[in-house]
Amino acid sequence: MRLAVVGNPENRRVALFAAAVARAGLPAPEIFPWRDVLISGRVPGPGALVRIDSPGEDAEVDRLLRGLGGDHASSSHRSPPHGSLSHAAPPHGSQSRAAPSHAAPSHAAPPHASLSHGSLSHGEIAGVAAWFAGLSIVLDRIAAGGGTLLNQPTDILTMTAKPRCHAALTAAGIPVPPALKAPAPELPDPSAPPGDAVSAPAQPPGDAISAPARLPGDAVSAPARPPGELGVVSGYQSLRAAMEVAGWSRVFVKAAYGSSASGVLALAVGGRRGTEAGRRIMAVTSVELSEGKIFNNLRVRRYDDEASIAAIIDRLAPDGLHVERWYPKAALDGRVLDLRVVVIAGRARHIVVRTSRSPMTNLHLGNARGDVSAVRAAAGERAWDAAMDTCVRAAACFPRTLHAGVDLMFRAGWRDHAVAEVNAFGDLLPRVLSDDGLDTYDAQVAALQQGWTPA
Repeated sequence: MRLAVVGNPENRRVALFAAAVARAGLPAPEIFPWRDVLISGRVPGPGALVRIDSPGEDAEVDRLLRGLGGDHASSSHRSPPHGSLSHAAPPHGSQSRAAPSHAAPSHAAPPHASLSHGSLSHGEIAGVAAWFAGLSIVLDRIAAGGGTLLNQPTDILTMTAKPRCHAALTAAGIPVPPALKAPAPELPDPSAPPGDAVSAPAQPPGDAISAPARLPGDAVSAPARPPGELGVVSGYQSLRAAMEVAGWSRVFVKAAYGSSASGVLALAVGGRRGTEAGRRIMAVTSVELSEGKIFNNLRVRRYDDEASIAAIIDRLAPDGLHVERWYPKAALDGRVLDLRVVVIAGRARHIVVRTSRSPMTNLHLGNARGDVSAVRAAAGERAWDAAMDTCVRAAACFPRTLHAGVDLMFRAGWRDHAVAEVNAFGDLLPRVLSDDGLDTYDAQVAALQQGWTPA
C-alpha cells in the first residue's frame, strides 16, 4: 500500500495521519505540500492512495490559492451556473486576530477584486470567492495526476459549500433546518480556457439571544410562504424582507463557503421593520467589525445596533450567504450543545459533544467538550440511534469519500434532530478514541487495510 498526503507538512493533521500509518506498520506516506502543488504542479501519480487534507493554517498557501482563483477570474469570460461544483470548498483554519490560526477566511469581495491577489490583515475575512476558485482549480490538477483519491474533489466542494450541501442533504431526505434562497457568487469555471412558520419552542440557555420564542410583531398577517418561494437574499435589506415574508424572527446567517464559525451570525429581530418591535435586533457572532473591515476573532461578541449588523452582512454577501431558520438546540447543565460525528467507511466511529453558553459551539471559541454518555442518556436510546443513523446517511451522500464530519443538533426537548453541516476536513478530534481504541486516523488506515476503496 503506497500512501500519499496533499497537505501542509507542519500541520498536526498531517503528523497525526502519518503517526497512524506508522502504528499500522505501513511505509510512511509521501507528503505533497500544498505550496509545492500550487507552485510546481507536482501531484501524486498512479498507484498512490491519496489523502487530500486541509490547506488551511498557512498564510502563503492562502495567498497562492486566492491568486490562482483571481487570475482565472480576470482572464475568463465564462462563469458556471449558480450552484456549480466549482463554487466551493472551504478554507479551513485560517488565522484569527490575536490568536493561533484556526478559521476560514470568508466573504467580502467578488472574485475579481484586487484583494484576491494581495495580502490581508491578520484574521481579515475577505477574498474567499477567489480562494474557492483557486482550490477548485488545484483539486482538478490533483485528480488529473492519476492517484486513487480517498476524498473526492467534488465531495470536498459540495460538503463545504453550505447552500449546495444543504440542497444535497434535503434531496436525500436528511433532516436539515429550512433555508432561505441566496444567490451563488459567480466564480470562474476551471474548465474554461483563459480568455474564453410554526412557533418555536422556548429556547434553552445560550440558544436565545434575548427574546422569547416569538417576539411582539413577529407574526405576519398572511400565512408564511415556504422558503423556496421567497425573494433572493443578497444582503441585509433583502434578508430582513425575506425573514418578514417567512415569518421568521431568528436565523443563522452563514458565509456560504466559510468554516470554523467564520462569517456566522446568530440573528434575532423583534418584528417588522418600521415598528417599535422591529427596532429590536441582536446578533451573536465571532466576527469583529473594525474600520469598515471584518475579522475572525476568538471572542464571541454581541451586536445590538442595526448599522453594525447590516455592515457585517453586507460585507459577507458578495461571496454568497446561506441563511437557515434558527434551530433551537437541546441543552444540558445550562449549556446548549451539538455533536461532531465522524463517519468513516460508513460507520459513525467518533463523537465529540460541543457545549456553549452562546449559540456558537465551536470548540476553538473557548467552548467545552461535553459528556457523550450524558447526552445519550438524555436523548434516550431510540433518539440516539436515530441520530447516528442520520449521520451515516448524511455521509452516504458522499460514498466515494472515506470520511466525513457531520455536525448534528438535537432539538430542545430531544424530540427530533437535524444536520447543521457536513465537513470535508472534520476528522481532527485529538484524543477521541472509538470503542476499539482507534483515533480517527487509525480508523481510516484500518479501513484501507480492510479493503475500503472509492466506489
